[in-house]
Amino acid sequence: MTTVSTAGRQLTAEQQAALAGDAGSISLSAGAGCGKTTVLTERFLAYVDPTVGRATQDLSSLVAITFTDAAAREMRARVRRRCWERFRDAAESDEAMAWQKLLRALDSAQISTIHAFCSQLLRQHAIPLVIDPQFEMLEEAAADL
Repeated sequence: MTTVSTAGRQLTAEQQAALAGDAGSISLSAGAGCGKTTVLTERFLAYVDPTVGRATQDLSSLVAITFTDAAAREMRARVRRRCWERFRDAAESDEAMAWQKLLRALDSAQISTIHAFCSQLLRQHAIPLVIDPQFEMLEEAAADL
């Protein structure tokens, strides 16, 4: 099996296939520790990479959804770390400025759980949906009651 390295990590053939796909949307399903966050991080970066002609710097057009808050935090931290590495290693000042702009805007990136993403959508459209925009999601324990 041939592997490619990204950020010092070897990728499996399956991970390489997920990164090579040019589809706008992907869904990854694998067990814990299989590299889902690594693949999603690298795909996210591929969309915002200023050295690529088709890059988008509009973070509002990207959504990365995970199942747990911990995974969402980890992915955001990895994206931030990789953007910082790319900023630090930029060969030209224009490239460095583009990575710096992304770093500054990263807090607005939609990297969250499905629950958080849906909550945000519902709050944005609360009036036409006739729901209280101050609604609260039930925690699992409360929902079980």
